[in-house]
Amino acid sequence: MGRQAYLNRLALGRSPYEPPETTTTDPSSTPRRVSSVWADGYVQQYDARGHPINPESKALGRELRRAKNDILSTMGIVVSGEDRNTSPSDEQQKINQIAAENDFGLVITTLDQLFVFFGTWWSSSLTGRVQTYRHYTHAALLDVIQSERGATGVLGFYFAGIPAWAVSSGLAIARDNPLKRVFALARDYVLDFTGNDKLSLGVRSLFILTFSA
Repeated sequence: MGRQAYLNRLALGRSPYEPPETTTTDPSSTPRRVSSVWADGYVQQYDARGHPINPESKALGRELRRAKNDILSTMGIVVSGEDRNTSPSDEQQKINQIAAENDFGLVITTLDQLFVFFGTWWSSSLTGRVQTYRHYTHAALLDVIQSERGATGVLGFYFAGIPAWAVSSGLAIARDNPLKRVFALARDYVLDFTGNDKLSLGVRSLFILTFSA
């Protein structure tokens, strides 16, 4: 039982409630001693007060915090000290650069969508024609394309269905914006004209069904 305290200290280290060990070393240098507990040769360092320290861990923690702050500053969540010290002209230059990059990206995206749309529309139209039970038995793909282009013409082959699609898209946009306002004005006018509650409810339901159809 007399060796219990010694064994506990050897296994768990010095208790934080015990006074630090007094050493007669140079205060300017960091005291170092090798812990006999670790078999891999780890050198435990202590400060002048006898507290265990790890300079490498502190340096790694500083680098990790700096990396996190850089990421948060890049995402715009926090403002770093370097960004806070920048002049208004530099800040405006960064804003203009970001706006120019966004505009350039929108132009590239629009051109990409246009090229994809007009580049794949004719193939979708040709697929629809072939799937409507057109007989092309033992015919090569180039022969099918030449036959359809000769039968419908260049404009009919490459741009078939685009006018109907444009009208449908325009009506969908108009229904969501201008026609919705027209329906709302007409509904309010009719509801003001009819004073009966039951009739107003019927008119409101009729307008809802007409607009959603």
